[in-house]
Amino acid sequence: MKQISKGTNTRYLTLKLLNTFNLPVPPISLQNEFEHKVETIEKQKELLNQSLELLEENYKSIMDKAFKGQLFN
Repeated sequence: MKQISKGTNTRYLTLKLLNTFNLPVPPISLQNEFEHKVETIEKQKELLNQSLELLEENYKSIMDKAFKGQLFN
């Protein structure tokens, strides 16, 4: 893009210059597959975050009971 941009002090790209690009576009099936994988990963991340929050709550509860002497009563 630097090679085709114009200007001496400030570089710019016009629509005319941008229209000279041939951008590869993956087939829709590949785009859908990628979308599905991203959604799956996002769901897994959410589950892991929920699990982490629960673990932190349990840890705080156990530590609180331990400091109060209630852990083994």
